[in-house]
Amino acid sequence: MELCSGLGVLFGGSIMGAALAVLEHDIGRPVLWASAQFIRAATPGSAVEVTVAAPAEGTRFTQARVTGRLDGADVFHVAATLGRGRDGRSRTWGAPPGVLPPLDCPPRPASPRSRGTIAERIDVRPALAGSGQHPPGRVDSGRAAFWARPVDLDLDASALGLLGDLVPSGIGVTLGERIRAQSLDNTVRILRVVPTEWCLVDVRVQGVDNGVAHGLAHLWSEGGALLATASQTAAVRPAARR
Repeated sequence: MELCSGLGVLFGGSIMGAALAVLEHDIGRPVLWASAQFIRAATPGSAVEVTVAAPAEGTRFTQARVTGRLDGADVFHVAATLGRGRDGRSRTWGAPPGVLPPLDCPPRPASPRSRGTIAERIDVRPALAGSGQHPPGRVDSGRAAFWARPVDLDLDASALGLLGDLVPSGIGVTLGERIRAQSLDNTVRILRVVPTEWCLVDVRVQGVDNGVAHGLAHLWSEGGALLATASQTAAVRPAARR
């Protein structure tokens, strides 16, 4: 259950994080890009069979894919590029939003349906005004930011894949209401991995229409280094009233 979302199914970020860990272990190269498509829900107790293939492997880069199956049916596909270039230059354009340090930000309020789920494995702290309103108040900029720290995990590529799935957390903030968001896909591009305890997930919801939302996030280290970008499509609907 601790790898599942509050919807009671395997969390998309858990899938992405596990896929990146398997890819880097099997291929032996760092992940640069990965895109996941979530096809079928897996519930607690399910045994998902994972296979890895590398249809193209060059001197510097490998194109690979991971497939997860349950009872012979596909649950997810992850396509990925792994490797390193030869150019030593390192530049970043843009900057993280000005926010308080993570320990000066209060933890995000827990909801009853998050008990025992992946939400208890990630310390999430709203970092921008409005990001932590509960119930949420509308933020017309479409922007939210969260400090996030996985429990008992280093912030490596796998953890960045997990945290990239926090994009839907900004959707309810933008709409000004409690919503349920189910990931349809998730893409992460990893620029670098540096030592950092916390990751600032800077979410920008681009639009919501016909029950579908699109958003992206920039993932920053505590020191202001850009670690990765993530983008997501999610099906959204109002949360059940309690």
